[in-house]
Amino acid sequence: MPRSYDQIVRLSEAMADQLENDTTEPAISAEESALRAAALRRSIAESEVGQSVVAARAAGMSWAAVGSAVGTSGEAARQRYGKLTGEPVASGRKKSAEVKTHKGGGKSVIKTGGRSALTGRFVASAAAKKVVGKVKGPR
Repeated sequence: MPRSYDQIVRLSEAMADQLENDTTEPAISAEESALRAAALRRSIAESEVGQSVVAARAAGMSWAAVGSAVGTSGEAARQRYGKLTGEPVASGRKKSAEVKTHKGGGKSVIKTGGRSALTGRFVASAAAKKVVGKVKGPR
């Protein structure tokens, strides 16, 4: 419904009076409001860092330099921001490995937690304390 200029001004003044004289408590506490505002600022900052990493990598900056700029190692930066750049992000870590112990033809399943330069019996020897299960092999 069309309103005149005077009606709009009167309604605006009435609404302003209501807001200025409102004594109801906010729905959340001041502490929660501050926490929400801080979380929003952090989210915005993380987004800006991500955008800057993408731009830096596009300009040829190494992961080591990116890591130094954000306070981590280059590898940590690559793992955290690599998806944003479209680069593959493989951790290179194995959760478990099956290794022949060469004793009686049995096998032991060991947790490696990552890559190992050791092979064969040496891996089994080095990981003897981490054995999580044994499987009997052919005799």
